[in-house]
Amino acid sequence: MKYKGLIFDLDGTLVNTDLYIVLNYAQLFLKYSPQNIPSLREMVYFSGPPLTEVFAKYLPSYDPKMLKEEFINWALVNQKPYLRLYDDELEVLNNFKNLGLKLGIVTNKGKLAVDDTLKQFDLTKYFDDIYYLEKCKKTKPDPWPLVHLAEDLHLSSNEVLYIGDDKSDIIAGKGANFDTCLVKFGLKEGLEVYKPTFTVNSYKELERIVKDGTN
Repeated sequence: MKYKGLIFDLDGTLVNTDLYIVLNYAQLFLKYSPQNIPSLREMVYFSGPPLTEVFAKYLPSYDPKMLKEEFINWALVNQKPYLRLYDDELEVLNNFKNLGLKLGIVTNKGKLAVDDTLKQFDLTKYFDDIYYLEKCKKTKPDPWPLVHLAEDLHLSSNEVLYIGDDKSDIIAGKGANFDTCLVKFGLKEGLEVYKPTFTVNSYKELERIVKDGTN
């Protein structure tokens, strides 16, 4: 087997957060900028960058700390009904653990939200290490958290596959000299232009790649 470790993004990769992300941003735009609500096509890409980056672009007149607090508070109260796992995900994660693979997460999401999301689906037990926003000196698309998580797991770059759904994931993975896998589970389109090593449409496809090393 080519890989000894797998590092995952969270939103849009381990958990289907498309609906939650759109609803959370929509409630902020309705409150602060009802005349300029981005389209659904735009908002599905908001799950990649940090919150402050989105706020700086779309709501530059408002305090980003205030917006972030409102976003997080809304999530803690409202997100659970809108989150889903993907088909066959738990089975495949169990299989990866049984194969002895080391598993990690790198996300631009804050620790409180990460812990709450993983707890909802009892996912924490699968992962050996997690780099959330507060743990990252630099965030994706910078490769810093990927490189340091791999070091923590005692893995060299050629032993790791990084799996994500956003351009920031592919850029960060390639910057860390990892093979990359773009998951096409959600509504994002056109990201093949960033030339990931693999693309997959399901967890079963991902499992085949990890076992065989080919798409």
